[in-house]
Amino acid sequence: MARHRTVAPAPSAFFTEQALSMHRLLATSLLCGGLLVPTASAQVVGRHVFDIVPAQSSFNFSGNVTFSGLSGPIVGNPATFNVSGATSADLGISSSAIATGQFVAGNGTIVTIPTLNAVVPNPIPFLPPLATMRVTGATVVFRSVDVTTGAPQVFPVAPNGTFSMGVVGDVLSGTAVVSGLVNQTIPLAGQSSSPATVAGTFSYTSTGVRLQVSINLLLNFADPGTGASGSLTLTGSIAANTRAFAGDVDSISSTAGGRQVMRLCAGTSRANALYLVLGSASGTTPGLQFGGVNLPLNFDGIMELGLTNANVFPYGNSFTALDARGFGTATFTLPPLPTPLVLQVHHAFAVFNGATVAFASNPIPLALTN
Repeated sequence: MARHRTVAPAPSAFFTEQALSMHRLLATSLLCGGLLVPTASAQVVGRHVFDIVPAQSSFNFSGNVTFSGLSGPIVGNPATFNVSGATSADLGISSSAIATGQFVAGNGTIVTIPTLNAVVPNPIPFLPPLATMRVTGATVVFRSVDVTTGAPQVFPVAPNGTFSMGVVGDVLSGTAVVSGLVNQTIPLAGQSSSPATVAGTFSYTSTGVRLQVSINLLLNFADPGTGASGSLTLTGSIAANTRAFAGDVDSISSTAGGRQVMRLCAGTSRANALYLVLGSASGTTPGLQFGGVNLPLNFDGIMELGLTNANVFPYGNSFTALDARGFGTATFTLPPLPTPLVLQVHHAFAVFNGATVAFASNPIPLALTN
């Protein structure tokens, strides 16, 4: 097999001697890769992150509010808004298909709600509104729960990708400011919606997994300090796509040790292709260029360790084949260290077409702490 070379030259900053060594080591690793084949396994559960497509994720909102002895409906102005951000889910993969799911908090993923404006109409039509309301800085995280008990719940996914689950929305931040006949500020952080049953679909695409879910939530809020209370009803849908790479934790104690489980989701167009997970403690930019593909890691000793010791501790399953739908799992294990180590590491993976780097994932962080 010919040694791998970049197809097109890149800026000279990318091509240090270390980067050239990376290319040579990569080619050597690929020569050994012909012996590796994908193996069947039982269900594997791992963290996946879905990035929301704002233009395809919209909600309507309405509600009611009571303040200073006055009450009335909340009428959105406008009533429709789009959300952005990301949400995390632990997916169980069996025989290359999603079998179970659970939406969870973590990985820094939140759903961001834009500034919302509303009015509380006056019951006398020709008089000004009783108040105006402005919701700012609102962020929410969605969790799968049992609708009766509110306990975390894993839900089954049908062979065609459809599912039904209980869900709550936890408000992480946000403020509602009421102005008009009265002026009150109502903090929203710490409030949670009532559990509700929602339906959705996971579908397999050439680049990963597509999530479509319809959501109808009732969020009650109250401020004991002012006596203001009310509710917001959010009805809409979210469309989101998986990131290619995600980890279940973003930090490990170097004194206690630990493990990061990394889930690969490269899409059906890369089914059964070889992949290689690599790490770096030297940052993600400018990265290493392989033709038109940029691997967002800088070459250093940690990367060389991953290249020369693929599938060997501290890496598990770091160099093998994706499954029939482009899924894979790798691990990085840190044993307890006698001397604390504080370090920021990133991992990413490359997918190969023969001896050519055909795709590179997003980087995921791992902080080594005391």
